[in-house]
Amino acid sequence: MERTVNTLKASQIAAAFRAAKRYLRRKAEYTCDERTETYICLALDEAWMQNDVSLDAIQAAGEVIQDRLGCCSTMRAWLANVARVKESLLTYERVQRHRHAWLSRLIREFDAKAKRAGEQS
Repeated sequence: MERTVNTLKASQIAAAFRAAKRYLRRKAEYTCDERTETYICLALDEAWMQNDVSLDAIQAAGEVIQDRLGCCSTMRAWLANVARVKESLLTYERVQRHRHAWLSRLIREFDAKAKRAGEQS
């Protein structure tokens, strides 16, 4: 991972993931006044634009996402190519549920790292 992840507190990265979760779309339908996004990295950007978290935290969280997805540019691509999920199962709603579940796991992971390090949020 890049330097930003190593120098930023785990609690700040968890906060970025928590903020992004608020902007991650749940359903395919949305209204144009919603501030929600399909992709986690775009939800992170929206959290920064809404001044919910710092740019450094957003960048570090984005690096974690990119590092975990590896050569895949999206969660859907990772599910299809790495996890080998059948194409017919990769509906928008299922992929979004997976994105939300993954963000929840990342929040728990980085909260636990912060706790082990004795960080204050």
